[in-house]
Amino acid sequence: MRWLGRTGSVGLLLLCLLALPAAAGVRVDFDSKTLNELLAAVTMQEVMVPITEERSLKVVFEELKLTGLAPNAGGDEQDYLLTELRVRVPQFGLELALEPRLSLGVTDVDAARSLELRFEKVELPLPLGSIDIARFLPPIRYPADTVYLLAGAQGNVQVRSRLARVRMGREVLQFEFDVDVQPSP
Repeated sequence: MRWLGRTGSVGLLLLCLLALPAAAGVRVDFDSKTLNELLAAVTMQEVMVPITEERSLKVVFEELKLTGLAPNAGGDEQDYLLTELRVRVPQFGLELALEPRLSLGVTDVDAARSLELRFEKVELPLPLGSIDIARFLPPIRYPADTVYLLAGAQGNVQVRSRLARVRMGREVLQFEFDVDVQPSP
């Protein structure tokens, strides 16, 4: 009887999914703790910073941690992720603790959506003052289009999700996805 109840629940979920209009939306909220785990898992560990056409500088990122969310509150400015980061530059034997400010957005790259982390402010402390190296660091992009196949009673069903926008609150980061359900060819 339990098996029948579980199967019925899954079947009801699939029927609801198939009954969705051709396009629907899904919202996923991440709190700070989950965002910290996510950032640590997806952030690149090293970046090559071009110095000249022939030379690059290797910058190694370690221990990226989210320290806060700085939502714009409806103005014209960008929302920011406030972070802490240890940076090493092996060629110079340099190791620094920094507090970068990152923006998070959605971009279209090669006809596909990407989630983009962009360094907006990364100040290096120097004896004569600090210098912001953010413009030298490339954005970090993650593919944000996904296709899932669900086995349906009349064949596979494609569920396509596409990141539409990212919204920031004081405690939560919200990812909004457009979802499209279609029978597979």
